[in-house]
Amino acid sequence: HSVESGLAIGAFPYSINEERKKKFIFTNFILESDSVFFMKKENYPNWDYKGIESLRGHVIACIRGYYYLEMIQNNGVECSYAPNIESAFKMLLADRVDFVIESEHVGWYTLSSIDSNAHQSVRRSEAYLRSGESGIMLAKDSPEAEAFRILFNKGLQIIKENGTYDSILQEYQH
Repeated sequence: HSVESGLAIGAFPYSINEERKKKFIFTNFILESDSVFFMKKENYPNWDYKGIESLRGHVIACIRGYYYLEMIQNNGVECSYAPNIESAFKMLLADRVDFVIESEHVGWYTLSSIDSNAHQSVRRSEAYLRSGESGIMLAKDSPEAEAFRILFNKGLQIIKENGTYDSILQEYQH
């Protein structure tokens, strides 16, 4: 991706984990990155994720490079590839796939940018595929990365203390 290839100094949101810490540096925790399943309410009014077996017989919008891809492919779940998350959600809205897997915040934001009324026809699973902390992932070898991380973390602390952080989260949560 762009950070690893040097095209970008950083990217957000990325889950902070030990494997990624070997290759990248991260800002402080920004928000919970809870991967959930988005689906059309009318098609799946009561469905919830109960392990990989609950996905068999359904079509998932898959994006190359996403962490879940190997798990999906190795367990006989059908993928329909999308070039990006916007396309994946458009496939969902057009009934071309059953589910989109994405962090809750990114998912709702993306849906609202495609269709301001999408939250009325789409729901998310109650169960998480994965939950964890996310931050800005920065290139370890970038000369600007450490200075950016320090400056960003100071700014993040300020907005957390003055209430701006909570206001921003409220604006994008459903």
